[in-house]
Amino acid sequence: MKEDDREVGRRLRIALAAKGVRQGKLAERTGLSQSGLSLLLNGKSGTPRPATLKALAAGLNVPEACFRADGPMGPLLVDDDASWTASMRVGEVDEHGEIKLLLEVNGVEGTMHLSRELWTTVAEAAGWTK
Repeated sequence: MKEDDREVGRRLRIALAAKGVRQGKLAERTGLSQSGLSLLLNGKSGTPRPATLKALAAGLNVPEACFRADGPMGPLLVDDDASWTASMRVGEVDEHGEIKLLLEVNGVEGTMHLSRELWTTVAEAAGWTK
């Protein structure tokens, strides 16, 4: 079994949890068996066929590339049916050199601290740097 095969299962578990979809519901949406999905989720099915990945992507409303080890994770983490709002502001640098982020999700406020290195990585990935 290759590591990439287990990655499909890991990403599938993430998507199911984030989107609030149960394994049985995904089986209905995709026409795949629950036992086959279980093998996939546990990284025991071997390399999934392209048709299987296409069915999973359609059933979860995400690009097929999300199931590749080097594919984007973002679409897996968004619940298309959810109604929520979020905002983020960058605050000051704290005494440890970490950047404070001020977050608000559905009216609930919170903070998060990121190292400068992680902030730089996030900003570059998001295209926020020049």
